[in-house]
Amino acid sequence: MMDAHVFVGDQADSVFLDQFVANATADGLFDLVIDDGGHTMKQQITSLERLWPVVKPGGLYVIEDLQTSYWPEYGGVSSTTDTTKFTTMNYLRAVLDDLVAKKHTTFMTVDLLSMDCMQEICALKKA
Repeated sequence: MMDAHVFVGDQADSVFLDQFVANATADGLFDLVIDDGGHTMKQQITSLERLWPVVKPGGLYVIEDLQTSYWPEYGGVSSTTDTTKFTTMNYLRAVLDDLVAKKHTTFMTVDLLSMDCMQEICALKKA
């Protein structure tokens, strides 16, 4: 690697994420973000909310380990039908509902082109 940097911090810490963005690239924008980090709902959702705005148009945000939304030890809920609990999957489900209904009531759906989900992972493409 010609120019590699390591940033160590907590994904649930929005200040750390803002500092990461400010120092990670010259223009503060990313072609690709892969969230393969923390498994708690707070870590996954905070990262998505802080890093989605700095994904370039046409870029991807990939979030994996989504099965933790169903594991209570990470803040998830074992029921797949409980939509009242604030889990990452329920968060993404609400974003997808907003996108499909063309309501654009969440900050993400204003520039979200698509969301492709498979077992344990979703890829969000920016318009």
